[in-house]
Amino acid sequence: MTKTFLAAAVAAAFVATTRQSPAAENLNEQLQTITTAVNSIPDIIFYKDLDGVYRGGNSAWATLLGKPADQLIGKTDFEIFPKEVAKSFQSYDKEMLASGKARRNTEWLVYPDGRRVEVETLKTPWLGKDGKVLGVLGICHEISPPAPPKPHEHLHCKIRVHRDPRQRPEFVRKVDPLPGLAGPTHRLGQWPS
Repeated sequence: MTKTFLAAAVAAAFVATTRQSPAAENLNEQLQTITTAVNSIPDIIFYKDLDGVYRGGNSAWATLLGKPADQLIGKTDFEIFPKEVAKSFQSYDKEMLASGKARRNTEWLVYPDGRRVEVETLKTPWLGKDGKVLGVLGICHEISPPAPPKPHEHLHCKIRVHRDPRQRPEFVRKVDPLPGLAGPTHRLGQWPS
């Protein structure tokens, strides 16, 4: 959840500071700076107008949909997704816009290669500089558990965790693939030296 806010804050910070950046001396350079910054964020970011027409998105959004962004901009959910999915997205967008407040939900997304990921999606009103609602801004942050590490990575993690006395016992129990290997001391908050 905080990573979603972080992604939005980073994007907002770039928008706010680009005018002061020596690297962005004209409008085109400012746009390029913001675009490259937003494309550097691994979260999926998109925005659509009040008619549900996509007006932009980052490279993670285009990767999810399996097409270049320029082939997606100008299309609606119904032109990109199956009918039932498109209906669901539009219904959710309308409810959020009617409330005027950001909303979150979790959902599963499927990439063109078949990879499935669970994401937390934040949708919020997209506001113009005058405060007028222009549409919907969405950010999807992956919350699927990461793939389990390879056996040798477990060992590396275990050694690193047990040698760092600042680590909390709860963390050790979460990553310890062999409970009790360090002995009963880790349960008491005592750490081997």
